[in-house]
Amino acid sequence: MSQSRDNSMKNTDKWRNKYLDLIEKHEQLGQSSEQKQDQLRRALVIVSLLAEGQADSIDTPLAKLRDTL
Repeated sequence: MSQSRDNSMKNTDKWRNKYLDLIEKHEQLGQSSEQKQDQLRRALVIVSLLAEGQADSIDTPLAKLRDTL
């Protein structure tokens, strides 16, 4: 009976550790995703600033894009 309880505890620990590892990986992926989104936003702002003044027809949409970001 004691061995059965030990096996059950080991199995529970195994699944708890898997669960905790997955939570950690999920949090890391979320942080990585946020960083990538920030980089993309910055890149869009830079590109829109560089393109400004090239054509009057795109200046207003570019300004709106920057305001949105």
